[in-house]
Amino acid sequence: MFGIRRRRPPPFGGVHIEDDKDIAKLVELQLLELSCEVKLASDGVQGLAEAQSKRYDLLILDLMLPGMGGLEICQRIRGQDRYTPVLMLTSKSSEVLPLSVSVRPRLRKA
Repeated sequence: MFGIRRRRPPPFGGVHIEDDKDIAKLVELQLLELSCEVKLASDGVQGLAEAQSKRYDLLILDLMLPGMGGLEICQRIRGQDRYTPVLMLTSKSSEVLPLSVSVRPRLRKA
């Protein structure tokens, strides 16, 4: 109406670092359904490089990863001057995260 165009919000983008291909695909499908852009990485070293390559809106991490664990990735990301929210996915129900990591929320894999 009246020639006014509504601007689309910029796409929400995230990195999901997960070595289990089935879980990675399920999370990717859910994020794509929400019109989110998602980059997948299957190991910690590759995932950290992707997370540091540009500014992302969200980082989804598994704790147990080949190459570099999720806690170390989180600590390295937290050491940067930009803030990126982190969501930890873990299969360990009793996993205790150090207070210095400052990750909330944490979701348990079924």
